Amino acid sequence: MHIEDWTPYCFIIRDLLYDGSWETMKKDAEGNTFLEPLIQQAQDLEKLAGESLPGSLFLPTGAVEIAHFFSHHQWEMSRLVLSKMDGLYELASAALEEENYEEARALAELLEGIKQENAYSEEIYGSLAVLKGDYAQGIQHLEMAIRLDPRFVPALSSLSLAYFNTQKYEKAIETSQHILENRPEDLLAYITIVDSYINLGLADQALETLRRMNQAIPSNVTGKIQLYRMLREHRRDAEADAVRKDILTIYPSQPHELEIFVTLLFETGNFEKAELEINDYLARNPHHTYLKILLIVPLIKKGFIQEARRIVEEFKEQKVWYYFGKKETLGSFMSESEQKGCGLL
Repeated sequence: MHIEDWTPYCFIIRDLLYDGSWETMKKDAEGNTFLEPLIQQAQDLEKLAGESLPGSLFLPTGAVEIAHFFSHHQWEMSRLVLSKMDGLYELASAALEEENYEEARALAELLEGIKQENAYSEEIYGSLAVLKGDYAQGIQHLEMAIRLDPRFVPALSSLSLAYFNTQKYEKAIETSQHILENRPEDLLAYITIVDSYINLGLADQALETLRRMNQAIPSNVTGKIQLYRMLREHRRDAEADAVRKDILTIYPSQPHELEIFVTLLFETGNFEKAELEINDYLARNPHHTYLKILLIVPLIKKGFIQEARRIVEEFKEQKVWYYFGKKETLGSFMSESEQKGCGLL
């Protein structure tokens, strides 16, 4: 069976723009004498293979090749009335994440070829401008994206961060609240609202938002820790103690969670449990050797001074960056003589 060079692009375009539907793609290509036989050839190839062939088999491809496919076959993108734009947008978003800004822009231009005014292109243009530091231009594009599609969460997210970074905190809060209407468990939206309230000096509203976040996302350790710290900062100790008790029921699965979990155990004087948690975590994650420095506190409390000193010396020699990052925090749980004993002082 003879295969044209362009045949693989039929699979790519089918999946990118038509959710894998040959029938929908053929309706948009109806009357195109260049394209109809090519699509038929792709379908025949699939029958020969005896299974559905995904467009991803023929990736990667880029905006230039896709544009060339349409122009070569005299298929105007503005006539793709049955197409969906999500696939091209996902490619553009991936290009943004990979810092391939020219490709992201080119894909956004292809989206404009399908529909002159669309939220997808505006979101990409806005994000590109923000990444280059042009917040005014970025906000203009992102606001346009929201006007075109008020529930388009990626544009709302980018816009809320752009407002926050330009100190437009009230607008950042308002935009993030719109995100939560559509995505109630969006962690970044909650954090943006909390940080905006803090910058506005509205601590009570920040605390209330943290409480809402912890109710909406009960497994989110970061939010509980932020709530705990804010309560301590504002001397609401009874509430802080309750939150700390809640945090200590959560099994730490990430390095930062373990560090905070252990620190809270140190605060309550539960050094034995802290040591068990550290050793258990290191047994499960032996590559996280930098966490071993946390052991110096429970070791000192047990009187294992030389063992604690050996760990301190090891970090001074091999992981000095982490040693100095943790020295003050760990020292705060020891007396002056204990710090001298293990070599912190």
